[in-house]
Amino acid sequence: GLVGTMSQLGKTFAFKLQRVPQYPPTSDRLVGWSRDLDAMRDRLLAFDRSFDAAERTRTKAAIERLRSQLPALSDDAIRVRLAGITALAHNEHTRLYLLRNRTEVRRMPIRAWWFGRELRVIRASPEYARYLGCRIDRVGSLPAQAAKARVMPLFAGSPTWQTYMSSY
Repeated sequence: GLVGTMSQLGKTFAFKLQRVPQYPPTSDRLVGWSRDLDAMRDRLLAFDRSFDAAERTRTKAAIERLRSQLPALSDDAIRVRLAGITALAHNEHTRLYLLRNRTEVRRMPIRAWWFGRELRVIRASPEYARYLGCRIDRVGSLPAQAAKARVMPLFAGSPTWQTYMSSY
């Protein structure tokens, strides 16, 4: 690794750079997820200054709990658990996006927004345009408010930010 200091505007900061591990390809999903957990433990916790000492300890324990549960969880369940672990930083800028346009987990064909206690469709792909303006009462088997309460802990930050992120 490379260790040094950097000075800017009268302040000096220490830094340490190290190579990102290169792994051989694997088709074993448990090995792949375990590598992701190693990266979260060894890189995210090492470089993200959002975590205080207690949060680092809780996050390491949560990572190891998840590691022990990998065989029993679906890939989607693991992604959700990773988002919750990332939120332990209590910093809305440190997050794991569950839906992205250019990833394996794509965005939905509708976009929803909270208006008070109502969740409404505000954008839709052409084949779902008939749903524009509709109220979403349930997400799966959960009332919309219960679904919101379930996903809010996956995102750090203020309740307003969590509400915003819950609409995704």
